[in-house]
Amino acid sequence: MPNDKALRLWDLGYLLHIRRDDAGKLADTDLEFIAAVAQLQTFHEPQYQHYGQAAYARDVVIDGVAGQATDALLEPTNRICGLPDFKPPDGFDFTQITDARIRQAWQSMHEVAEGSAGGWRANCNETEERKYNAKYSVKVHWDDSKFKGPWKAESAKIKDQIRIAVAKYGLLVIWVQSANQANIRFYHQELSGGTIGLAQLPGNNASCAMSIWCTVDSDYTGGNIYARFQLALHEFGHSIDLQHTRSGSGSQPQVMSPYIQPPNGFNGFPDYDYSVQALKAYYGGVPIKLDVDVPPPPKPPTTPKVLATVDVSKVDTIQIVDVNGNDGGGWGI
Repeated sequence: MPNDKALRLWDLGYLLHIRRDDAGKLADTDLEFIAAVAQLQTFHEPQYQHYGQAAYARDVVIDGVAGQATDALLEPTNRICGLPDFKPPDGFDFTQITDARIRQAWQSMHEVAEGSAGGWRANCNETEERKYNAKYSVKVHWDDSKFKGPWKAESAKIKDQIRIAVAKYGLLVIWVQSANQANIRFYHQELSGGTIGLAQLPGNNASCAMSIWCTVDSDYTGGNIYARFQLALHEFGHSIDLQHTRSGSGSQPQVMSPYIQPPNGFNGFPDYDYSVQALKAYYGGVPIKLDVDVPPPPKPPTTPKVLATVDVSKVDTIQIVDVNGNDGGGWGI
């Protein structure tokens, strides 16, 4: 079987001194493969460290081992542009590339970076999903034009707390300016009877277009900001497929109870909440760290660095320090 990681490295502009088919024959222990992986880890070091923390909860070193952190660097979905790290050399034989998608990316790189060593289209890697390494995301248009009273004053705070509440379980909220770009549209209006909040699927209201319609009564105050936050989070919960749950008791209010149970703080979905199991099942349950300083994507490269290789004739053994094959642990000689 071809070495898929070596082929992916070749597609990204590494190992270009050999043909793609020959790259696929390399083993993970071949020095050419190790050097190419180390090149990748070096070029994307901030992201490599970010993925290393996510995978192993530790700093990682550049060691040429293709473990989980390196796999994340190679993952196509983490490369929004689809462009390689380095442009092909002049006279490059594009017929080697049998995958039309990869060939188009290479040729785009060649055209964009003609006369230079490499480059990407402007802002191509700067997406919220990439920034926070999020697997699940939802675009939300937060329309506060009709907010009034305490809702108006507290809009930004409630909005931020909703994002924090669902990020805890793996769902990234991305705020968008245009309602046409949104999956969920959140706004206020006057509701009749005893209804203080609604969440409806597309088609129930002509103004919803293809978005879920989520609204709360602009006249409802609830007594304090925590009650208003609970109502907003409740309706948002319906919009991300959470159903009503039974009411909690005493100090354990349930977000999705059909009756508002104001909490004593911005508790989001606490561990005891009946909806937590569903959130974990839907969105993976891996917390998204919204407050971390996520590294920006690397700038366009100059030329691939030629890394020194190990002269195996002068050492007794070379072994991976981490016997489980995890990257970033280093080597022992």
